[in-house]
Order: sequence, then structure tokens, then C-alpha cells
Amino acid sequence: MRLEEFEGQPCFAAIDMAMRVDLAAASLVFPFCEDGENTIKYAVFHKCWLPESAVDPYQNPLYVEWVEKGFIEATTGEITDYAAIEQWLREVASRFDLRACGYDPYALMQFSQEMTNDGYPMLEFRMTTRNLSEPTKMLDALMRAGRLEQDANPVARLCVGNVVGHYDARGNVYPRKPRIEANNDHVARAVDRRRG
Repeated sequence: MRLEEFEGQPCFAAIDMAMRVDLAAASLVFPFCEDGENTIKYAVFHKCWLPESAVDPYQNPLYVEWVEKGFIEATTGEITDYAAIEQWLREVASRFDLRACGYDPYALMQFSQEMTNDGYPMLEFRMTTRNLSEPTKMLDALMRAGRLEQDANPVARLCVGNVVGHYDARGNVYPRKPRIEANNDHVARAVDRRRG
């Protein structure tokens, strides 16, 4: 599955903006049907950014490896580069039929206003249990049914692997990222391999 196969096709985007030195990420989702089938599947492609100051082999050697392999785009400076993300979104809209771009207004209010003023279909999506519960359940169901195809991006795999669904008494689910010792061990082993 390659992004080029979906040129001109309808898609939906979502952006998760980091405030300073964390990962910023975006995803593109393309609904599609296999030849001769009526079941809708979804192709998902990921894009990640990180300030170059955060690409540190002693803090997270995986980031160094992923920048080298092109899974993360290292941007100039100490903080998240909004210009790089704006450029990405404009390119997406020029290549594909962008129907909506979801964003959390907490970190992207000015960015979204500028993009909306330029005619881009920005969609505010607040990170609340009410907004996240049903989509999280749907995502789980699509994965279990084999209706979700991803671009095998290891950054997305790690991030999704760190998420745990927290259920409340009413059956609502909220995705959380707890501290996971196993992940810390994985990073420590990667540090040892690069030093060895």
C-alpha cells in the first residue's frame, strides 16, 4: 500500500500538535473498497515531526533511527515547527480530495483559523470522553475485522502500542497513555545496541 495509489481520492486528516519538544503527528485516512467487494476498508498513512533538538541518541535512540529512515521529519529549532505542518497540509489538499482535517483546539487555534480562512475544511475535535469513546470503539472493531490497513510506520506502532483504553462505569472508553515499564526497557535496550 502506497500513498501514491490514492492520488485524487477522498481523504480525512487529523493533526495532533506537540507544544514543545514532543512528537507532532498527523494521519490521513482513505476509505476504499476492494475490487468486487462492497465492504468499506480504510487505508491509514502517518506523518511525524520532531524538533531537531529532541533527536537525542541518549534520550531516545529510536527517534534517531526513525529520522534516518524518514519516518520522522526533524525540523529546525527547539520547538514544534508549525510551518512544516502547514506545508504538509497544503500539499495534502493539493494532491487529494481533503474532506476534513480534525484538530484539537488546545494547541492549534491560530493555525486552524489561518487554514480555515484559506478555505481548508478544518474540524474542531476536543479530546473529551464524549468525543473519543465511540470512535475508539469503532477503531477497535475495524482492526479486529481486518478493515484497517496501515503504512507500517514504526512511530505510529509505538504510539498506539502505548495507549490503553480506560473504561468508566457507563462503558465509555477514553484512550490514555500510562507509563509503561516495558517500553522503557525497550528504549534502554536500543541505547545499549547503539553504544555497543
